[in-house]
Amino acid sequence: MHVVFTANDRPDYMSQVIDSWRVTRDESDEQHTFSVRCEPGCPDMVRTCVDSDLFDVGTVNDHRLGALANPFHALNDAFASGEQFVLLAEDD
Repeated sequence: MHVVFTANDRPDYMSQVIDSWRVTRDESDEQHTFSVRCEPGCPDMVRTCVDSDLFDVGTVNDHRLGALANPFHALNDAFASGEQFVLLAEDD
């Protein structure tokens, strides 16, 4: 399973979300891939995601994709990597 996150501009809340998902990952017997796709313009959010040990893959968009296109591209990338099941999570 691949869990993809989209992230925008709430680094404090994202830190809490990351902590919760880390517990889920650590208690699971299955291997999961975690990735994040950050919108540009919030260096604190990018740093929160990059500094986290949760994410296997991280992307910062070249330009703002918005609430519809960012999740679309995050999901598309995960399925294109060969995943059969992808879960979308957001920073809120």
